[in-house]
Amino acid sequence: MTGVGSKIVFEDEKVKVWEFNLEPGEKTPLHTHELDYVFYVIDGANLFHAGQLPRMREILDEAFDLLGDDIRMAHAKDLERDGDAGHQAAGTGVLDYAHYLALLQSSAFDGALILHSLGENQVLESLAFVREKMAS
Repeated sequence: MTGVGSKIVFEDEKVKVWEFNLEPGEKTPLHTHELDYVFYVIDGANLFHAGQLPRMREILDEAFDLLGDDIRMAHAKDLERDGDAGHQAAGTGVLDYAHYLALLQSSAFDGALILHSLGENQVLESLAFVREKMAS
């Protein structure tokens, strides 16, 4: 895979983390996906409108009930507070990761879990956090 980001900041036999930065208002180039089907990318940190955090589990459950079998990629980042669109490293906010990852594991999900919205110095800690939550 080429052109995903500007550089690889971490890689092992199962995980590759790219650095990808866009300035406010900057867009990625138009590109094409050469697949004959549609799939969903889920981002647990972006499912909530202001005032919905008390219903976090219910909303996550509903998202997976609707999309679970067709989710092929998932984002792993976090949100800081109610009304916030997630923009920080996984494990540093309020997303119920135990529930989010359990839903991923119990669905037909067999795709990539993309860590993003983190600095290079946060990669190992965020990766360890996600792996720990997935193991429990």
